[in-house]
Amino acid sequence: MDVRIEQVDGESPQWRVYLNTFFIICDSAEAAQELAQRASASNAELFRKAMNSHRQRKESEPFCLL
Repeated sequence: MDVRIEQVDGESPQWRVYLNTFFIICDSAEAAQELAQRASASNAELFRKAMNSHRQRKESEPFCLL
């Protein structure tokens, strides 16, 4: 997952947390950083689960991790 943070200048600055093709607007840099960390941690957990399920498969069974 592509996770990045961008600051948008304006009357009241905002931060956008991009998660692949969509974004979430935050009012503070701290909130944006926390959201990005939570998204990355969630994505890492899904990856670990997928890899563990792959290890339990037989070598002859197909496996694809997108």
